[in-house]
Amino acid sequence: MDRPLEYRATARINFSFHADPKKATEVAQRRLIEILETASPDKFHLKIRKVKDNSRRVWGEFKPSDVLPYVTNSEERKKYVVDGTEYYVRMNSQRYFAFRASNKCVACGLKGTKMLLEQHPLDKSPHFNFYAAEDDKLILMTKDHIRAKCTGGEDIASNFQTMCCVCNNLKGSHNLTLDSIKKLRHLYNLNKGKTTRKKVNALVNEERKKLIHPDKLGFKRRGERLVARCDLAILRLESGKLVGCSIYDAVEEDVNQIACVAKGSELPCVTMEDNRFFIGFNNELYTLYAGFVQLT
Repeated sequence: MDRPLEYRATARINFSFHADPKKATEVAQRRLIEILETASPDKFHLKIRKVKDNSRRVWGEFKPSDVLPYVTNSEERKKYVVDGTEYYVRMNSQRYFAFRASNKCVACGLKGTKMLLEQHPLDKSPHFNFYAAEDDKLILMTKDHIRAKCTGGEDIASNFQTMCCVCNNLKGSHNLTLDSIKKLRHLYNLNKGKTTRKKVNALVNEERKKLIHPDKLGFKRRGERLVARCDLAILRLESGKLVGCSIYDAVEEDVNQIACVAKGSELPCVTMEDNRFFIGFNNELYTLYAGFVQLT
């Protein structure tokens, strides 16, 4: 038997009546009841529409080790079986690469522990979402842009990091250090449930104004080291120029990889322009976008 669907009906009835102005509402309600009890359907207009089902379906729960080792750049789908039903899941989502690199929120340290195979009504096929548990509630883990797209950040693996949805919402598109986001998270945790959501948001917004970094690029200052945020590949283009990118980023077949740089290696930055860094390499320079580097 099919599952009952939810519908919403709207009825419009037009009728005239005479009444004392002070009792017009009372008379109209009484007359309406009489019409509904005795009139045939052709006496009024009835409109019925199906209510959209926006609820998500959770088909199954898996360990991160059942999913993350199989992340790939390929379009090939992996089969997962739940209660005898086969689901074919695309494994090249950009989120999965961030989760594979780290299963913890880079700001608060919350650790993701389970992958739920989910599907929303408008989704053609199911996908995995990564969750952590906090205060007996599931917290969605997200793919955060290290450098926000609104300030030039790109949709590439080197510009992604794992962040819980709470910290990600606290960060927004603001230029905040991870320590600043951690402070906001602590403030949020201290006040949630103890006052109204509006007051909590006001406290967070006021504190965030003090923490926003005025330097959009966060370029190195005295005593700081510029290091690779991820494993890098140095590529030589057909034009002869050198560029750097994450080893997880797809590149064109005719581009030559000439070297690798390990995550955490110090980068000898010669100069910078906009959101690009020019790094010294064997008497040459290669270009790195801001999302590939971090200050320590």
